[in-house]
Amino acid sequence: DIIGVAGELAFAKMYGLEVDREIRPEGDGCVDFWVDINGNKVSIDVKVARKPMNLFIKEWQIHDMADIAVLGRYVSEEDIKFIGWETKGIMKLMPCKVLPPLNVGTYYRRASQLRPMCQLDKMLKVNDGGFL
Repeated sequence: DIIGVAGELAFAKMYGLEVDREIRPEGDGCVDFWVDINGNKVSIDVKVARKPMNLFIKEWQIHDMADIAVLGRYVSEEDIKFIGWETKGIMKLMPCKVLPPLNVGTYYRRASQLRPMCQLDKMLKVNDGGFL
């Protein structure tokens, strides 16, 4: 979907990462990017919505989700605002409830409770949109 692709492109541009341009009918396996953090290979999944009140992870995806999930707000294809991020370990501890319209069990964390993007910037060695 265009919102998800726009989010991935914006994240890649912000952090100097390569976008996977391969078409994957079965999905990307909940991983958009692989990065090195302190010598460890870490997976990242970017989630973008028009009204991102919560970071959502479907119950059946919680064990396969990326190490880090990032939440962003879609304003336009060229304007994505990243709100915050959380780890797989913390998301597994969050409440899970069935949410419409999919009626699927979903773990959720309020956007206001997510870790700030400045922490991820430091981990990825980025400052004000440029690499350190």
